[in-house]
Amino acid sequence: LSASADGTLRVWAPKTGMNKHVFRTGEAGLTCLANNGGSDGMLVMVGAEDGHAHVCHIGTKKVIATLRHFEVPPNAPTTHNDDDDEEVEMEYPMSVEAVGFFPAQPNWCATGGVDGKLKIWDLTMNGQCRQICAPSSQGENATTDSITRLRWHPTLPLIFTTTISGKIRLWDARTG
Repeated sequence: LSASADGTLRVWAPKTGMNKHVFRTGEAGLTCLANNGGSDGMLVMVGAEDGHAHVCHIGTKKVIATLRHFEVPPNAPTTHNDDDDEEVEMEYPMSVEAVGFFPAQPNWCATGGVDGKLKIWDLTMNGQCRQICAPSSQGENATTDSITRLRWHPTLPLIFTTTISGKIRLWDARTG
């Protein structure tokens, strides 16, 4: 498997080096990949720069879910583009930088983003978000501590995350 900046997830034949299938997930570059999800172990998940994660089944060759990790805040401020007098949405840090499946419950998965949030998803419930885990803010000037990696505990519903500032956090996927 390989995930690319061109928005494709590719399945390769290791013996021949031939490309067996290409999932086209969109225009946004892919940043991370996890495999061995689902009850049959055939689910793969990729995170993307546009704030989405895509879950693909490599046996059926279908994208089975697109998870929206990042939501633009309601009433998001816009900026004025001086070149053509149009209002333009401000850019937000939205990339999904870490993904993973829970080994003991393979239909649960998680996404971690540059927004500092960890989201827990249930694929048996149409990709519904079960929990949003976010550190409590540290005052008005708190900066977002981007998640760079996540790892599920092998048997317990616990997730370890690392952040760009070097913090390690342990989250309970049941309670957030």
